[in-house]
Amino acid sequence: MKEVLFFAWSGVLFFVSTRTHFSLGWTSKKCVLAEHATYLDRLPDCYSWPSFQNKTLFARCGNIAALPEDLSDVPRDILAMCVTGSVSTIHRNALCRFQALQYLYLEVEVQTVLPGAFHGLPHLQNLTILYDPLSFQCKNISFAQDVFLNLTSLKTLTLNNICINHIGQVDLPPSVQLQELSLQYDNINDFSMVFSVFRGMQSVHRLDLRNNYIEIVQMKLGFKQWDNIPAIFELDLSENPVSKLSPDAFSRMGLRSLILSPPPLLLNDLLHCGAGTLDNLFLRFVKKETPSTINMCYIASRFKLVSFAVTYSDLEQLSGEGLSECGSLETLDLSSNNLKYLANDILYKIPHLRVLILSQNTDLKLDLCPLSYEKLHFYSGLQVLHFSFNNVSSIKNKQFACMAHLLVLDLNSNRIETIEPLGFFGLLHLKHLDLHDNNLKLLDSLILQPVPNLLTLDIKGNSFKKLEGDQWGELKSLKEFTLDTNIMYLIPENFPHLTVLTWTLSDYIHIKSKSDISLSSVKIVTLIGLYINIDTPKGLLFQNTTELFIAFNAGIISMYQPISFYQMCPIVEKLFYSHFIGAGYYSELNFSNLIYLKYLEVWNLYSAMYNSTYNPEFLFQNLPSLQCLILENSGLKYLTFGMFQSMISLRVFVTRNDAFATLDNGVQRLFPKLKYWYLEDVTFPCNCDNTWFYTWAASTPQTFVTNFSNLICIQERTKLNFLIFLHESCEQEIEFMLFLLTSIFLLFFTSVTLLYKTCSSHFLSLMYIFYAWLNRIRGRKGKPVKYEFDAFVSYSSSDQGWILQHLIPNLEEKGPPFFKLCLHNRDFEVGKDIVDNIADSIYRSRKTICVISHNYLRSEWCSLEMRMATYRLLAEQEDVLILVFLEHVSKYQLSAYHRLAKMVKKKTYIAWPDGNEDKQMVFWENMRKAIEKTKVEDIVNC
Repeated sequence: MKEVLFFAWSGVLFFVSTRTHFSLGWTSKKCVLAEHATYLDRLPDCYSWPSFQNKTLFARCGNIAALPEDLSDVPRDILAMCVTGSVSTIHRNALCRFQALQYLYLEVEVQTVLPGAFHGLPHLQNLTILYDPLSFQCKNISFAQDVFLNLTSLKTLTLNNICINHIGQVDLPPSVQLQELSLQYDNINDFSMVFSVFRGMQSVHRLDLRNNYIEIVQMKLGFKQWDNIPAIFELDLSENPVSKLSPDAFSRMGLRSLILSPPPLLLNDLLHCGAGTLDNLFLRFVKKETPSTINMCYIASRFKLVSFAVTYSDLEQLSGEGLSECGSLETLDLSSNNLKYLANDILYKIPHLRVLILSQNTDLKLDLCPLSYEKLHFYSGLQVLHFSFNNVSSIKNKQFACMAHLLVLDLNSNRIETIEPLGFFGLLHLKHLDLHDNNLKLLDSLILQPVPNLLTLDIKGNSFKKLEGDQWGELKSLKEFTLDTNIMYLIPENFPHLTVLTWTLSDYIHIKSKSDISLSSVKIVTLIGLYINIDTPKGLLFQNTTELFIAFNAGIISMYQPISFYQMCPIVEKLFYSHFIGAGYYSELNFSNLIYLKYLEVWNLYSAMYNSTYNPEFLFQNLPSLQCLILENSGLKYLTFGMFQSMISLRVFVTRNDAFATLDNGVQRLFPKLKYWYLEDVTFPCNCDNTWFYTWAASTPQTFVTNFSNLICIQERTKLNFLIFLHESCEQEIEFMLFLLTSIFLLFFTSVTLLYKTCSSHFLSLMYIFYAWLNRIRGRKGKPVKYEFDAFVSYSSSDQGWILQHLIPNLEEKGPPFFKLCLHNRDFEVGKDIVDNIADSIYRSRKTICVISHNYLRSEWCSLEMRMATYRLLAEQEDVLILVFLEHVSKYQLSAYHRLAKMVKKKTYIAWPDGNEDKQMVFWENMRKAIEKTKVEDIVNC
């Protein structure tokens, strides 16, 4: 249960990406990505993986066979990387593209590490190379002597399961950065060999040689090699069969902390090992048959120890004789022994003792404050006492009376059934009390009255039948409270400063309050129970809570009415909810309107929604601040736009153990800031409806949709790889459609081009016929066509003299009526295409006057103007064309111009009477009538 709770709040998210042939954004086939890693169980292959306090982008890459090829798609700015697989050789510059790398863990079956293998890693601080950690047998690996020289920022170097005695000499970085060297399971049998193999250890302060075969600790070095001895402050030789410590073993090290597993070592040898003053000494697995009569406190005195630990040993007693020699100790750890007797004056004879650990000594009695101390008015300076797993059955009056300065008291996992009223007498400064996993049935105000300054209290795992708030008094200073009972009436007024409330493994939780204050000080709440009854006036029980954890729940009620999370804790930022499978839910579960919520994790939603008519679209509404959403076993068959449309800040979306029938195509635009979409144990039906998701996931540049290579789809109860199915069943159809569309486009483009080249005039004709037809339709609908000119004059530039001397003065300047003419040299728009100018001028004029001469017939532009005017005539079927023959043109000459010859036969034309003034007056009168007729008709139609 603890692991489940811890994982739920750890916020650790892992993301697997796949490399596909659609890839446009960042993806990786063999790597798992994560941010802010603190939960090591999620990295089972990476032993000794460091914890990161800040947000750190890291990768775990498996099945790596070649470096750097298999890591080519990992981001360059990665800060931590764990690599597992089988790589025979690590070549030069194999990892140089990751210049920001700070932590590197290599669990690879490698044979050779070439010079420059770690070149280009200027910021690397932690390097671990491990060969098959499960074998516990070292392997021969060839290291270049200068392979680590470039790692100038290296602080910790770990080489495990590597036969050190076969690697020759290795030079360490010439800097003061390297502080820790760990060599476990490396088949080391000669202590001095470490200093011969690794050159440049001057800055190493901690040397870890656990789990080797060192029997004799001595320095077998030449005169020059003594200069290589570092100032090692911490040395771990546990799990080594050390039988002898030479007198000069530690004389050159400045040792401050030593860990040993003595057998068959003679403890007398320890006293003459060459070490001076030690701060810390840890002895493990000391057997009573060890041939030594040396008193433990004599060892403490010899080294002037501050901290001394003898654990997992056969230490049965520690008598008062010689205890005064332990006077320098501040910490004493005697846990996990067979202690049956401990001198009850130990606190008096070790006056500087601050931490005493006596846990897991089955038959040890709790008797550390004899009555004589009260007569002597003696009070120990002890601050921390651990006395768990010791079969203590009761706490007697004044059992801790001499511990006036005690801050931490751990009595968990005993058999405590009763605590006498003055059991905690004298503990005025006690801050932390742990009573979990005992047999307590009663805890009242008299028992807790002597500890008024208590900050944390853990009483879960006891046999309380019923606890009333009034029964056990007020804990005004309490900040963290952990309890476990079937029925508990918690009165908030008794806990005005409570910050963390953990209520676990309960069937029915009843919290009541008489005021509106409720638990207003509580920030973090964990409630694990089938039903939670909140009996407060307004239901605002946790109005200032920012983190809420509810598990194995089937209902939350206030005054026997359903209550939402928004009503219970309106400003919550982190929320975990796990439903009790199979219990159903008596009301509609809802996570909406939590506007401050940043982290939401929901398990077993399908069970709460079973047989419910509630629409899933309304489960997650109005969550604008949500950054991380985790759904496990949700039972949702469809993910739609409406479900998540308010999550505008979402960065991480995790779905586990679900079977989605369809992902709505609109989902991809839901999360504008989404960085990771992680799918774990998610299945789809084997159809092509979700092909868009596959394509989008591999190509989106800002979102890493992960774990594609492991996605499964179901087809007639058969599990298939989703990617393979899409490739075999859906991609062919897509490719065919793309081929078909491309072919149609090319055919259409080619056909249009050829037709335009050969029949451009006909296309132009059709275009203007359509334009004329459109104008005609507008006129029929009572929408008058407005013209800018009365007539467009089509003439040859060679005839411009006649236009200026005769046409313009007679039609524009003499009147009424006065006509407005459109002339190409005067009214065409500058910069506009000539053809467009001609077309616009014709359709902006009521009439088109064609001034025909021999020059006109020879002009291409005049011919184009004639054709366009003809198109308009054919489309509108009205008299919009006036033919004026400026010169006589014979029928023979006219026959070459088919369209014009045809119109001359059917249409009346006007000839210019050159030299006859009387006939010219008639000519201008006819011209005015022809133009004016259309103008009058247009006015009438309006």
